[in-house]
Amino acid sequence: MVVAALNILAVCDPGTDYGKRLAEYASAKAGYPFELQVFSSLEQLLQYRDRKKPEAILLDSALYQPKDWETYENPLFLLGNGLGKADEPKCIFRYQEADNILKDILLLYRAKRPKLKMKVEKRSFCLYGVVEATESSRSETLAFALAEELAKKDRVLWLDLRTWPTIRRMYNCPESAGLGDIFYGLCRQKEDLIDQITEKVTSFHGVDLLPEVTEPSDLLVVTVKDWKYLFEQLRNESLYTAVVVVTGNLLQPLSEILELFDVIWMVWEELQMRCHYRMERYIQKTACPQIWQRITGIHLPADTAGLPEDGEVLRQLVAKTLRKDTGNDGRKDTS
Repeated sequence: MVVAALNILAVCDPGTDYGKRLAEYASAKAGYPFELQVFSSLEQLLQYRDRKKPEAILLDSALYQPKDWETYENPLFLLGNGLGKADEPKCIFRYQEADNILKDILLLYRAKRPKLKMKVEKRSFCLYGVVEATESSRSETLAFALAEELAKKDRVLWLDLRTWPTIRRMYNCPESAGLGDIFYGLCRQKEDLIDQITEKVTSFHGVDLLPEVTEPSDLLVVTVKDWKYLFEQLRNESLYTAVVVVTGNLLQPLSEILELFDVIWMVWEELQMRCHYRMERYIQKTACPQIWQRITGIHLPADTAGLPEDGEVLRQLVAKTLRKDTGNDGRKDTS
């Protein structure tokens, strides 16, 4: 279970359904750093503001009066039908997709408060590494099924570092820009890295997905120190309680990166055991022996490959793996 004291964004709009829908959408975005509190009248909002002092407020532009906000020091944004006036707080256009509204709020907030700090208290966090010995669509499906199963109890982020086609294409998820600017911020250990990640994610089947690697050369400039910084930021500054990283075949030195994970899975096909043996020899020769001992192998059965029942077989294999590696409740507590 996760206990999180979030940054509060108070939303005041006479049309209560609008604010409610926006709040529901924000709560479904696992990495979004604000919890929305919705009000239908200005009087209710002002009473709440004076009592709780929310981190930011989104107010219907028709309700804005400068005298009401003379002593309010945190960011105030207006929700309106146009660009707003130059002498008023920044305006956010209400008739756009909810995702764009939430991103606009983050961008405007960060312009005023560059060092947005997450108010997060987590009793648990687990970093899962998935190593694939074969470039197989079945192993890809199983790897994502692990994340889906974890998402039933956790807030999950999926980071796919492979250079071959990814789960986003398999499930027809919306395309987006690659991870280039995230890698840029990571190598420079920028303080707003979690905000950048939040802006990039798209949600699918309860899992937050970061974009795929579009330029493999970008991976080569990220060091183990950089990866460690990223994982520590996700552990300490994000709302995610589980992060699943598919390592791909370019991360070097792989042995040092594997040491960063709490749980390590290796997926391979029975029909391609030569790939598994090659990966096994590589890790045993380049990593200290205890790394190999920590790896849980997941064998994909050959007898159901290509058959309609294969999907159910893989789901059962996922459930069995999680029970074995993370206990009966389906997760590993590493706090």
